[in-house]
Amino acid sequence: MKLRYLILTMAFVGCFAQAKPLYDVTPIMQDVQQIISVYGLDGASLKLLRDGSPVYYQHFGSYTTTTRVSIASASKWLSALALARLVEKGQMSWEDSIGQYIASAPADKKNIRLRQLFSHTAGMNAGENDCLSNRFITLENCINQILAEPLAYTPGTTFAYGGNSMQVAGRMAELATGKTWDQLFIDEMVMPLGLQNTDFAAGSTRAGYVRVNNARIADGVRSTIDDYTIVLAMIQNEGLHQGLRFLNKTTLDYMATNQAEGLVVASTPFEKSLGYGIGQWREAEDLNGVATRISSPGAFAATPWVDRRNRIAGLFFVKDSGPRLQNELIDLRELVNIVFSTKYTMPPPQKPGPTRVMPASQKHSR
Repeated sequence: MKLRYLILTMAFVGCFAQAKPLYDVTPIMQDVQQIISVYGLDGASLKLLRDGSPVYYQHFGSYTTTTRVSIASASKWLSALALARLVEKGQMSWEDSIGQYIASAPADKKNIRLRQLFSHTAGMNAGENDCLSNRFITLENCINQILAEPLAYTPGTTFAYGGNSMQVAGRMAELATGKTWDQLFIDEMVMPLGLQNTDFAAGSTRAGYVRVNNARIADGVRSTIDDYTIVLAMIQNEGLHQGLRFLNKTTLDYMATNQAEGLVVASTPFEKSLGYGIGQWREAEDLNGVATRISSPGAFAATPWVDRRNRIAGLFFVKDSGPRLQNELIDLRELVNIVFSTKYTMPPPQKPGPTRVMPASQKHSR
């Protein structure tokens, strides 16, 4: 793997030295083709954006612009952004507690905050309650089962990765808006961003938006590469979508702050990350602790990321196994950085400072 990476890097340097194209993406294309060949994938897509505009976009194998797959934990970022819209509208606050919405919640869970529920710091069991897989019950019924379980840790003391707490946050949003999760997601994400093929019906082959009674808030989305990269472009454009304000930059910055700083890490699939924000991992930061690369990789290997320092966002779009592709995808992202950080089409951001970057041995999340 490292030899392949070195060869591709050298190939890029040779191409650049001849001063031909501004960016030679040949090494990236070759790397993806090799991943597909070595792991016997039926296909994949890769789309890269600079400052919100595509700079590389290619489908491989059977994948096309219409390919729609389950994206597992890449869902977390989308759900977090839907909540952020409610926070900006004043319908919720990151400091809202479970008890403000669910009077019947057990006493030890009443003071758990919305931000804790969406950053794996709520103290809930890292495993998944069986109700998350039951689409025939309501979200309310599912969270009642989750809240009935004993806490595994004191809230706010421990990072324990899992989907239970995010399910509770989804129910709080339903109560705050008087809407089902599906409806509020349509109103806050699908319609404003023009998402054509994104819903919480992971595993379904039905066309259109399929409503689900008990949506898996943390990992139940299916989408297309074009839909998801609309979201990445909005983040790159500091909350603007087609010139209109979707979210404030201050909100996006807050979501990227380390909510797990100083906490005990009890359960994580991303052992050497630089912490976790709200619905997103922190992969790199400057010396002031400000996140410079954020991501939300999933167990099925779909991997979206935004690199603020290099002004590149990307989505490797596939449905396979995140754990078996994890090292390949880390190397791919580093290769993207090499290709696109060597020379800028515009001046780089002023004084970004040195960056801490995760080692190339990370494990990816579901």
